[in-house]
Amino acid sequence: MRSTVAGKRATSERWLIPKPIPGDLALVEAFALDFLPMRLTPWIDDIASRLQCPPDYPAITAITALGAILGRKIAIKPQMKTDWIEIPNVWGAFIGPPGMLKSPAMNEALRPIHRLEAEAVRNNEIAQQAYAAGLDAFKLRKQVATALAKEELKKALKGDNHARPIDLALGEQPQEPTPVRYRTNDTSYEALAELIASNPTGMLIERDELVSLLRHLDRNDQAVARGFFLTGWSGTQPYTLDRISRGTRHIEAVCISVLGNSQPARIAEYVKRANSNANGGDGLLQRFGLIAWPDTCPKWRDMDRYPHGRAREDAWEVFDRLSKLDRRGAIALGARRGPADSVPFFRLSAAAHDDFLNWRSDLERRLRTGKMAPALEAHLAKYRKLVPALALINHLVDNGHNEISQQAMRKALAFSKYLESHARRLYGATNEPERAAAQAILNKLRAGEVQDGFTAREVHQHHWSGLTDREQVQAGLNLLVQLHHLAASCPATSQRGGRPRTTYTINPRGAGIRVIRPANPQNLQNRCVTPGEALCTSLQQAVKISHGYGRRSQYLTWEVHRRPLNAGSPRLHPEGNPQSNRSLPACIEKISKLIRPGAVDVIQHCTEILPKPPANNSPDKARWVLRVLKAQRPSA
Repeated sequence: MRSTVAGKRATSERWLIPKPIPGDLALVEAFALDFLPMRLTPWIDDIASRLQCPPDYPAITAITALGAILGRKIAIKPQMKTDWIEIPNVWGAFIGPPGMLKSPAMNEALRPIHRLEAEAVRNNEIAQQAYAAGLDAFKLRKQVATALAKEELKKALKGDNHARPIDLALGEQPQEPTPVRYRTNDTSYEALAELIASNPTGMLIERDELVSLLRHLDRNDQAVARGFFLTGWSGTQPYTLDRISRGTRHIEAVCISVLGNSQPARIAEYVKRANSNANGGDGLLQRFGLIAWPDTCPKWRDMDRYPHGRAREDAWEVFDRLSKLDRRGAIALGARRGPADSVPFFRLSAAAHDDFLNWRSDLERRLRTGKMAPALEAHLAKYRKLVPALALINHLVDNGHNEISQQAMRKALAFSKYLESHARRLYGATNEPERAAAQAILNKLRAGEVQDGFTAREVHQHHWSGLTDREQVQAGLNLLVQLHHLAASCPATSQRGGRPRTTYTINPRGAGIRVIRPANPQNLQNRCVTPGEALCTSLQQAVKISHGYGRRSQYLTWEVHRRPLNAGSPRLHPEGNPQSNRSLPACIEKISKLIRPGAVDVIQHCTEILPKPPANNSPDKARWVLRVLKAQRPSA
């Protein structure tokens, strides 16, 4: 006994003390409701309180949706004299762990725009019915007029002096109504161009999983679609499509807004791959100026109450009012429109312009120092559009008139400071995928779900949450090796050759680590096991000895339940059928028919070295199992 304990102690002392997995996420500023227009603050606070989610989620969603509704209806000129103009369409996204109610928060904040869509569908149905009736009447009038004209023409040709003059005035032919659209979830860029041509205000692209859209646009066969999205971010550039089948389609200005959410590991992996060439990419990701990665609040409480009716009505009234804003309404609010301007615009008040100029002077100075990473530098450069767009949205939501107020600009500047801290976290979290994978593997080690001497394939094939990607699993294992939680070994290949296989040994000095070694009778002497666990490992070893380590040994699977060993508790599942829950004697009878006589010696050895079971177990249980096996043993 002393030698065993000493051997364990010597083995543990050869290991270094494992280091904790670093949490390398940069600190971010907390969201404040003061960033938002006053008309939206109670509504956003109500959504976050009822869902118990960060207020960043519904706030990012609401501002992005409002920017999409405004689109090219109105614009802002940040300088006092130049023609520099910005459209208030913005790209927004938020990042959070799985299960943090990202999708419910986004859906709740998008309910006003969904309501506008439903109303537009009803109005379009009524307009289609009126169009169909008007078109039928026009065709009937045309047929009658044509018939009368033919009769009068015949009379004139026959020399009838009483022929009346031919009148073919039928009026204007009814035009088919154009469906009003605000958003779409999945579309090709050609179909999106058609939607924007029919809805020149702009279109919102809504994706519940943002990385899927980004990876789709990364494909080589989607290079043109990627360029179309890049063009639509500014909201001011024209676009012309020429196709043999469809002909020519001209769009005065492509205006696209994008909204989505993602998980930390997925977006961090995309950021790492997109910026691996060290030049910051082509600016697709950097166009998401309204992006947030908030910390998860550890506190939670049940909030079973009705929504705040007045706050919801006020917010929905804002969406409805801005959706009906047209060129005449913008002029009535104090917007201007010069002879060369296609969109009405607001300018900044003197106080708002001073604040904006001070902020921009500092931004331009930082961008020209060359000390920022290229990706972050390109991201912050897009704030030249973001800040004026936010100021315009704040101004219109709060019923502003004439020039943009200083309060609206200061809210936008405070919001941009918050967003910059989140952008720094995003572009600095390139190691997040392997960190998350390493933490997931470490949790499995502590739960005893991974045996000592495992391989990367054994971890990946379980498809555990966060461990479904082979590259991430390997990166997580490499990080655990660097932090001394694991030791990697690659034994030399046998004479038969074959691919070398890396195995990982678990550091027994890790906090909370449970080293579960493979089924081996010799290992049972070095660990404390229950009789049920020892029986299962013995039977498994017997099958491997009698049938080798091929598919035959994988014919049976066992679930080891650490509970008192009795006739019905260990669930041994024969033939790999998890639904089968036979009693212990039936399982032993089934297994004993598959092993040769030599394997019983292994079971005999395992039975002899079993530790004494607790008082609540039967002391003769293991011997009883052995007698059953010997009685069921097939002849040689």
